[in-house]
Amino acid sequence: MENNTRAHYIVHSNTCELTCFSHTVPSLNYISVGCYKDTENRAMPIMEGKDPILNGQYSQRQNAIGKCAVAALKKKFRVFAVQHSGQCFGGSAAEKSFGKYGKSKSCGNDGKGGLWANQVYLTKGTASNSFSRFP
Repeated sequence: MENNTRAHYIVHSNTCELTCFSHTVPSLNYISVGCYKDTENRAMPIMEGKDPILNGQYSQRQNAIGKCAVAALKKKFRVFAVQHSGQCFGGSAAEKSFGKYGKSKSCGNDGKGGLWANQVYLTKGTASNSFSRFP
C-alpha cells in the first residue's frame, strides 16, 4: 500500500512542542490537534466493536489511525482519537470533551497515542469509498 502521509512536522509554541500528523487518502483527511490525557471516566466514547473496520486486537491493527478516521466519519464525528497503540475513540460531543483532562506528554511519535493518552484528530471530508483502502 502506498504511504498516504502528506506531512509530518513539529510545531513549536511558547508552552509546548506538538508533533502534528496530516494524512490524506482520497475523500479522507485528518490532522492531529495534539495529545490529551484520558481517565477511566473517558474523555470520549470508545468506538471499538462499533464498526466492522475496527476489527481484531487494536494494538495489532494495521492502519489503526486511518481505520479510526473512517469509523468516525461514517458516524459523522468530526473528532476522533487513537490511544495505546491503536484503540479508537470518538463521539458526537468529542469536539467539546476531548480536552477535559488537559494536555498530555505521554503520546508516542507514531500518532497512536499512549497509555491513558489520546492522540486527537480533526477530520475533514467523507468516509465514502475509504474502507477498502485499509487492509
